[in-house]
Amino acid sequence: MESVDFISGTNIIIIGTVVIILFFGLLAFRYNIRNKRERRILKANAYVEALNELIAGNNERAKELFKEAVRFDTNNIDAYIKLGMLYRLNDNPEQALKIHKELTIRACLKDNHLKDLYRNIVNDLFDSKKYDEALSYCEKLLSLDPKNRWALDFQPVIYEHKKDFKNAFKYLKANPDKAGDVDHQLALYKISHGRILVERGEYHDARLVFKEAIKLDKSFPAAYLYLGDAYAKEDRQDDAVKVWREFADVVPLKSFLVFDFLDSAYFESGNYAAMEEFYTDMIEKDNDNYQALLKLGEIFFKKGDKEKAMEMTERSFRINPHSPDGLKNLIMYLDKSDDIQVIKEKALSLAELVSNSPSYKCRFCGDSVSEILIQCPSCEKWDAFEL
Repeated sequence: MESVDFISGTNIIIIGTVVIILFFGLLAFRYNIRNKRERRILKANAYVEALNELIAGNNERAKELFKEAVRFDTNNIDAYIKLGMLYRLNDNPEQALKIHKELTIRACLKDNHLKDLYRNIVNDLFDSKKYDEALSYCEKLLSLDPKNRWALDFQPVIYEHKKDFKNAFKYLKANPDKAGDVDHQLALYKISHGRILVERGEYHDARLVFKEAIKLDKSFPAAYLYLGDAYAKEDRQDDAVKVWREFADVVPLKSFLVFDFLDSAYFESGNYAAMEEFYTDMIEKDNDNYQALLKLGEIFFKKGDKEKAMEMTERSFRINPHSPDGLKNLIMYLDKSDDIQVIKEKALSLAELVSNSPSYKCRFCGDSVSEILIQCPSCEKWDAFEL
């Protein structure tokens, strides 16, 4: 009997031990399940909240939440990509590039993640001014997706910032899905390439490029101005004048842009008759062309016809009473006058308005330049100045 009682007691102990082990095992299992569930919830909440903050424009908060999201889940590729993007937006493209490049060594990245990653790397490199490497990643993106609209559109922009306008033109023209009419932008690239050739003294090649720009956009002044100037630099004044006059005929409302160029060419040759004919023709085409009236007045003054010079200048001044050049000329012509009071009044007005050189203000950043340009040197925007 005692042995039976001993065995029964032993069984009870064993069973109790097993029950306790199972009980605590079950508790541990349930705790582990609950912990995993809570981690999944925290992980999901951090990522979703980060996306919401990003959409709301709260970049700093979004960045902290994306950091939290990747701590919970190191396989959240999208969170890593967006975290890097936020570093770039916070003027830290080098840190963004480090994060994005580290992701490229991961195996089995899906194509959609890889394309998004390459696009961000291109932007990181672009903001770091590493243009050649940016182009190489652009090519990698296009190897995955040959019709990727973003990459095809961005390639010419990268070449543009490299000042490689020849390739900027090539890739913009080759883009099969380019939106809208891009002929004007193609003309801008041609003109910029031509100006580089002029700086090298390659005037003939520059003229060929400027002529191609005119074919692309016949009404854009800059190509005519620079084409004429490329002729003038080789003392081919007649050819230069022909180009500038052609522009004045094509776009009479902007003919004033070539007046100073023509003045220089005509005065050098002493051909006042041709100048008078040209400005008279401009006024017949547009009675309100006050710049042509001013120039015609200057010609009469140089010829000694002060009365006619005053008449033209007063007509110009009536059209635009705020013209510093008109005011300056009036005072110059009044110099022989006995009406001292009139001279004083004009001189006071001139002191407030007149400038020594023409000024063109960028419509994007507000900076001014004294020469005709097609791209603002400060903000690098195209068509920044009213031409």
